[in-house]
Amino acid sequence: MRLWALLIVAMVAMLPSMVFAHEADPHHELVTVGPYLVEVGFSQWPPLAEQSLDITLMPEGGITGKEATAIFHSPGGPFVEHNGIVGRHPRMRDYWGFDLIALPEAGEWTIDLVITGPEVEGRGTIGPFTVGERPGPTPLPMWLIGLLPLVGIGIGAVVSWKRIRPGTLPEATEWSPSS
Repeated sequence: MRLWALLIVAMVAMLPSMVFAHEADPHHELVTVGPYLVEVGFSQWPPLAEQSLDITLMPEGGITGKEATAIFHSPGGPFVEHNGIVGRHPRMRDYWGFDLIALPEAGEWTIDLVITGPEVEGRGTIGPFTVGERPGPTPLPMWLIGLLPLVGIGIGAVVSWKRIRPGTLPEATEWSPSS
């Protein structure tokens, strides 16, 4: 009986719980976009280059009856995500947002936001905010480490070919048609 109780407790402990890609937004800013006051949330603060980031946008009064477009401006120039159209956030359906976006470079970024709603079209800028350097090692050593198994397979194939030498086997030169 104790074994069954232990198994049941173990099974309940292994049940999946609610899993989110990011925790609740740790950083919020209020931005004025024309007549609309927008709460902007970042899932990581400060954001880092090439690391996944959720950006949520919640205009005062909700998103119903409004549309938004956004253009990100990086140090290297404009960076457009999803053709500039801001859609509903996939996990927080009452917010607009960008899910798991990765900003490609470090530096000062801004987001130009345009909201079209029942009042008027509003334009505003989020930022500037600083995106930090990419975390972790540079990509080149990681690519080299990732290619090591392929190099090993290539070396193994060459060694195997040289050991067998199919062109020097007697079966390769002694062929006669069957009668």
